[in-house]
Amino acid sequence: MIGATQTAARQRLRLLAKKAGVTYRGWHALRHYAGTRLVAQTGSLEHAARHLGHSSIETTRVYAKWSDQTLNDALAGW
Repeated sequence: MIGATQTAARQRLRLLAKKAGVTYRGWHALRHYAGTRLVAQTGSLEHAARHLGHSSIETTRVYAKWSDQTLNDALAGW
C-alpha cells in the first residue's frame, strides 16, 4: 500500500519520485512511464499488463507507447 488516503499516497509518490530522480507528474503519468519502461525492457505487453493489473492487452497498449528508439534497436542487426 502506498498510502492510507489519496493525500498520503500522493505524498508518498512524490517522495519516491524524488528519491528515484524522476519528476513527479501525478500517479497516472507514473503508470504510463512504468508501462512504457517495462515493455521497452522486456518486449512483453503481457508482463506489463500483469504488472499494471490490466485484464486486457489493449488497455496496456495505451500505457505502453512504443518508442521509435525501441524499434530501431530491435532492427539494428538486420
